[in-house]
Amino acid sequence: DSKLLIPIEKSELILMQSTGLKDKNGVEIFEEDVVSRNSGMPSVVKFGKWIYEEDFGYKIKNIGFHLNSSYDDEWFQAMDYEDIRKNYEVIGNIYENPELLEDKE
Repeated sequence: DSKLLIPIEKSELILMQSTGLKDKNGVEIFEEDVVSRNSGMPSVVKFGKWIYEEDFGYKIKNIGFHLNSSYDDEWFQAMDYEDIRKNYEVIGNIYENPELLEDKE
């Protein structure tokens, strides 16, 4: 029934893409979620292109999900399934929990 359809741009909804992964508590992980590794520094789940440059002179160009530090835009890490499943926990997302991204100096 078309009366039940609501255009997304006219709603308060925000679309978030699933990574297909779950954290250590079995919670599904989405793009823009904030995750923490063993209660450490929070990271934001991102999707897009990123380049890993090794000190030994090679570059790895990637596209896909990765983690960005909430404190350092230059820091990123590939999402390793086993590490995520065993050590990471979803603690919120950037839309509902912006305070998680504040610098805690």
